[in-house]
Amino acid sequence: MSLQDHIATLEALQTQLGVVRQVPPTLLQKGSDGAERGAVRAIGEAVLSEPVQAALARARESLETDGPGAQRVNRKRRRAGTPEEYVDARAAAPARRPEDAVPLAELGAWGTAWNAAHATAALRIRGRVVRIALADVLTAYLGIGVAADGAVVVETVRVFGAREAGLGESAFGVFRAVSQQLGRGLAGGAGLAAVAGHVVAYGDLFEGPCTVCGRVVAAEGHVPCVVRRWDGAGWRAEHAGCGR
Repeated sequence: MSLQDHIATLEALQTQLGVVRQVPPTLLQKGSDGAERGAVRAIGEAVLSEPVQAALARARESLETDGPGAQRVNRKRRRAGTPEEYVDARAAAPARRPEDAVPLAELGAWGTAWNAAHATAALRIRGRVVRIALADVLTAYLGIGVAADGAVVVETVRVFGAREAGLGESAFGVFRAVSQQLGRGLAGGAGLAAVAGHVVAYGDLFEGPCTVCGRVVAAEGHVPCVVRRWDGAGWRAEHAGCGR
């Protein structure tokens, strides 16, 4: 199983646990044969299943194995972070440049050229929504508008897992965090080409190591590098906490 599959497995288990925690204790007492006790039994079976055990083993291995230059971290047990905690205020997209401008009249031709140049980042335009699908990683939906100079700008960004339906918001915290990271660069009218390039930088989301600590998954929060920081020459992958 890939790292993405392991993360999805553990997040699904966490969702099940969250549902059971909301059940009144009286419904879980011995002697009850309701659906609530069945849900508890299902969680027990899920924890012992091969996919969950494999995911837990990989998480434990990641915690025990530090990458090169790893920083010392606080090992105290912490509550899992919310997507907002993983948003780095300094990781904004580069300022809009003339070469990023895509005139509305040329949007279709630009999309065709994009697909010819990006084999693993298929782009589709439907009305005011541009969809970019990074194979087996994520799908980003860009809500677009038109600036005063006629260039296409991105107004909203929503990111989902590659196998999600793309409705509402992602069920997984890692993709909600990426949505917020991308959204930070939209102020002032971000050019379509720049935002599309930012999305493509997440192609190694579940494989690329942090350029600060060297780990793929953060020691705290157990999330991959959801930050892509522009350094003037390209995008650097970081965990949200490593660059602070």
